[in-house]
Amino acid sequence: MLGELEGARRAAEALRSVGEMVGDGRLHAYGIVYAAMEIMMRGDVITALRDARHALEIAPTLSGGPRSAGTSVRSRPAPVRSTWPRRA
Repeated sequence: MLGELEGARRAAEALRSVGEMVGDGRLHAYGIVYAAMEIMMRGDVITALRDARHALEIAPTLSGGPRSAGTSVRSRPAPVRSTWPRRA
């Protein structure tokens, strides 16, 4: 990310988008976290923190499912639709 913030933003958005399309909460959350890191490096700490918290909310647990009790390790997480604001 160092020095290539615009490229990092595009890569993070692509990762978030792929994760959302295929229903992989891990990829979706990682994309949001990487975008938050890029936003933070540009100096908007408040927005970065908000986006990082959102990523934590939608991230699957170590058991492989969304953050809810009783999810099997082998079960696939349900598709996650993002509500985080898209930036131009």
